[in-house]
Amino acid sequence: MFYVWKHNAFPQNVILKENIAEFPATLNRATTRLEVVSELVESPEVTINQQILKQEGQPDLVDDGLHRCTEQRRNGWCGRNCSSGR
Repeated sequence: MFYVWKHNAFPQNVILKENIAEFPATLNRATTRLEVVSELVESPEVTINQQILKQEGQPDLVDDGLHRCTEQRRNGWCGRNCSSGR
């Protein structure tokens, strides 16, 4: 498995190290797909930061930003309204 961490996605790629020469006779090569399902069992605590976006003549929009604190500094945690470690 090869994982890529992006700000808006967490794709995973399956890397086969060898060709499957002997494909089972009960499966059709043209229609058979490999499906991978992952579960994050333990994830870091996330803080939701709400911000109201105002634009004249438009309704107000609520933007929910997520912050995952993993950085502890000498004077506490990351400092972005983070409650981790408290």
